[in-house]
Amino acid sequence: MTPTISIKEVFRLARTKTWRCAIAEIPFGGAKSGITADPKRISKEEKMNLVRAFAVALRPLSPSQYIAAPDTNTAEDKMAAYALANGSLRSCTGKPADMCIRPGEKCGVPPRIRVNWVRSVSGNKNSGGAFGHQPQRSINSC
Repeated sequence: MTPTISIKEVFRLARTKTWRCAIAEIPFGGAKSGITADPKRISKEEKMNLVRAFAVALRPLSPSQYIAAPDTNTAEDKMAAYALANGSLRSCTGKPADMCIRPGEKCGVPPRIRVNWVRSVSGNKNSGGAFGHQPQRSINSC
């Protein structure tokens, strides 16, 4: 969610995601999306409404062909809203740990491991991560 996203930028992000997932041997990748909105100028409720509408619009594709994940200005609260509006806990990663699809089990990739992987791929030990991604506090519970 950013006011300046373009189709060209989304294409480049998707291509990068394909490579990141392939290197990590994660069976995701190749899809990326963007919501054009300025999160500094809209209310929290308006942001949540945009995420919910996006989840409903993607229901025919998600989770069979598209799995949403947290990114710029979208954290675990947005991913929880996405999953609930989409109707499938499998439709996104980055949800709060209490929404794990395997109740009672610890699931997902702890943030410290995810950040270390991103740093090792980028070769940049001083940044929060490669490819414009910053460390997240939530457990990636797909």
